[in-house]
Amino acid sequence: MLKVIGLTCSRNEKVLFKNLSFGVNPGSGLQICAANGVGKTTLLKIIAGLLPPTYGQIHKQQAVLYLGHKQNIHPALTVMQNLVYLHTMNSPASQNINAQILKQALDYVELSSIADELCAHLSAGQLQRINLARLYLSSAKLWLLDEPFANLDSSGQTLLLEICTRHLAAAGALLLTSHTSNSVANINLLELNNYA
Repeated sequence: MLKVIGLTCSRNEKVLFKNLSFGVNPGSGLQICAANGVGKTTLLKIIAGLLPPTYGQIHKQQAVLYLGHKQNIHPALTVMQNLVYLHTMNSPASQNINAQILKQALDYVELSSIADELCAHLSAGQLQRINLARLYLSSAKLWLLDEPFANLDSSGQTLLLEICTRHLAAAGALLLTSHTSNSVANINLLELNNYA
């Protein structure tokens, strides 16, 4: 599903990582652990095709969903309006998505009671739950998640673990970044510090 070969990235004359090689197969994932500034976000953006690598090759066989640690949620739109926009942006084929499916996603992430609230009035954790709803709806087989546990309370983290587990059980794959390890089943750890 994903194969990275000899990936090297330099930014501002600093080598973030070099000769990085790994693969992710259906039903499994990789958690990238490292301190801030080591290149976790840059690695995900390169794999997503948003940044070029300095050297190396990336082979992807499936559609990709990238969720950055910046939530990209518009404060002047409601929860539901943001979910519709963000979902159709990543899945153009679902422009006419069933409203009941959207409501089901908001129910699952415990946001249905504030579906018509402007996002400007929400907490960071509530905003992050909109991204959980996007994952719940996503049909992409490869997920790239940048600090997905940030701003989530314990129940939100449990929801994220459930969504990731379900995705892997359906032969999906994922890469996620974190400062510390989390208990997602079928996830291997990659310490990015070892590749500088």
